[in-house]
Amino acid sequence: MDHFYEPSYLSGKSVRTPIQGVNGEPLGVASIWDTWTDILSGEMMTSFSLITINADEHPFMKNFHRPNEEKRTIVCLKPQLFDDWLSTTPENAHEFLNHTSMTELQ
Repeated sequence: MDHFYEPSYLSGKSVRTPIQGVNGEPLGVASIWDTWTDILSGEMMTSFSLITINADEHPFMKNFHRPNEEKRTIVCLKPQLFDDWLSTTPENAHEFLNHTSMTELQ
């Protein structure tokens, strides 16, 4: 993805704020997905969910969401980890779900 949005409360009100990689490159996001057949239409469908982690200690993402509430962030992987993420097993996926696996955001 090019960017995603998070609410910033620095002004006291929720302000929809775009987040992107510092280098401007598209972001690779850790997610899970599945392809399935819609039983009514017979059409092949793909569903996905973006994986989030706690961002209370993330240097940039801790600045978003309501004050005094848990901070969450999607996991935007460093480009050198893309192939490793795509070939990991469910048992090893947790190794990527941390701040050190993430690309720098702005």
